[in-house]
Amino acid sequence: MGENQRLFRVESTVPSDNDKDLRRLTDRIREETFTNLEGWYRLGLALLKTGQSEKTKQVYGMLLEQETHESKKARIYSPLGLAKSDQGEYKEAMTFFEKSLEI
Repeated sequence: MGENQRLFRVESTVPSDNDKDLRRLTDRIREETFTNLEGWYRLGLALLKTGQSEKTKQVYGMLLEQETHESKKARIYSPLGLAKSDQGEYKEAMTFFEKSLEI
């Protein structure tokens, strides 16, 4: 994505809806993966939910670097705070939470 050579955007499709088990699984995944979000924001929260805090920080760090509107940064600071908190970095987490609340 962009100039970051380590991030790739992958789009995939389910080959067929005829498999009932596969259909139930994909429906469940869709329900649990933040349907109100799109793209990198959705991926970042999915990573956070699965305990991959370091990858979450990478995704949201990249989003933070690219966001130019201060008002839109609140939705980036909060997940960064959660990722820091999961890693026991509570002071840094509070900084992100405070920035989010200020906005």
